[in-house]
Amino acid sequence: MSWSTFNWAEWLLLAVLAFGLFMHLSGFFVSTWFARKLKPPPLPEGKLPGVTVIKTCVGVDDGEEELFDALFHQDYPGPLQLIFTVPNTECAANPVIDAYLKKYPQVDAMKLVSTTRLAAYRKVDAVYDAHPHVKHELVAWSDSDVVMTPRFVRDVAASLLEPGVSMVSTPQLDVGADNFATALKTVGNNVDNAVMVPWYLLTYKPVRMVVGHLIAFHKKDLDELADELWKTLRVALADDQGMGLTFAKHGKKIVFRNIDNPVRFAGKTMKAMVSQKERHAICQQAGTGSKWVYLAFMFTYAQLTATVWWLTHLNQPWSWAVLATPAVIRILLSLWVEKLFLGTVKMTAKWFWTMPIWDLIAVYFILKATWTQRIDYHGVWYDIVDRIYVRREAPPEHPPEPSRPHA
Repeated sequence: MSWSTFNWAEWLLLAVLAFGLFMHLSGFFVSTWFARKLKPPPLPEGKLPGVTVIKTCVGVDDGEEELFDALFHQDYPGPLQLIFTVPNTECAANPVIDAYLKKYPQVDAMKLVSTTRLAAYRKVDAVYDAHPHVKHELVAWSDSDVVMTPRFVRDVAASLLEPGVSMVSTPQLDVGADNFATALKTVGNNVDNAVMVPWYLLTYKPVRMVVGHLIAFHKKDLDELADELWKTLRVALADDQGMGLTFAKHGKKIVFRNIDNPVRFAGKTMKAMVSQKERHAICQQAGTGSKWVYLAFMFTYAQLTATVWWLTHLNQPWSWAVLATPAVIRILLSLWVEKLFLGTVKMTAKWFWTMPIWDLIAVYFILKATWTQRIDYHGVWYDIVDRIYVRREAPPEHPPEPSRPHA
């Protein structure tokens, strides 16, 4: 078949395929730009402000017995306070935290049992209860499944001490793939985040988004916005949505930095992986500000259009080359991203074959997030109201009235 015999549908399909391949190839450059150009700066000279790290804990399903140890060995020359929160005294995280507090009595650390029940998500109630105990000017919210290095607090503080910066976050990268479900999300989603977040930073000004596994900020800025912020967070689609949009609304500068802060994602079932990704996709859609922009992300997955081309041109030998090209590029990009950010290629080397599968099922997550009006969070269903807010689903005889938190 010659080029001149293509019809308009084939040319359109090739154009979409070319766009997807361009996004894949651009990933080598934008991920490198982010990793090397947006590294945390050196700490300034002189006396350094104190840092409070709030760890929100629910259970110990992600290796918290080992993950917490790095918090007690931080390479930061200023004051440091650690606050661990649990939702109740029966939580499995209690004995783990108690053991660490006993092991490192010299560290300024405490455990807090959160009792507030006002927010849709318990993490919001937990950090709300923790904030009256915060001692220092710089604050970091960190999920319990985060893998830290001794440089974590140093890099967070250095980033927040850049002139004019109010809030800092970093793209989420996952580690620990140990089965098919975790490999799908870890290998594929790492590349997605390492490409799309830098593209977001290059195209959206000012930045209005943060990522929930690390939200760091100046306490004075939170105190300034406290009344509006807590009302918003209690009904926000996610804590990172509420924090980013509220800070940006009031002109607070948000930046992303390449802080070594991956999330342990191991031992999950396919059901758990799909549920988490569905929820994250809805948050990502809200973060773009437009469902149509988010829907267009579907066309960045060249594997989709390559597969359509292959299925419609099976009689052409080179259709197999079309099918394989996106997979090869994405696997090479995954190797590059893993080496660039995580210093290894072990996950990709073992699970590279999951990449084209992820790229095809990612289309499902985009379509579902674009059209859904409900979200499942730990077995509780919420209706999405006005794009970024949620309300708990009520029985039909008592339908709730939608309302904005600060209308």
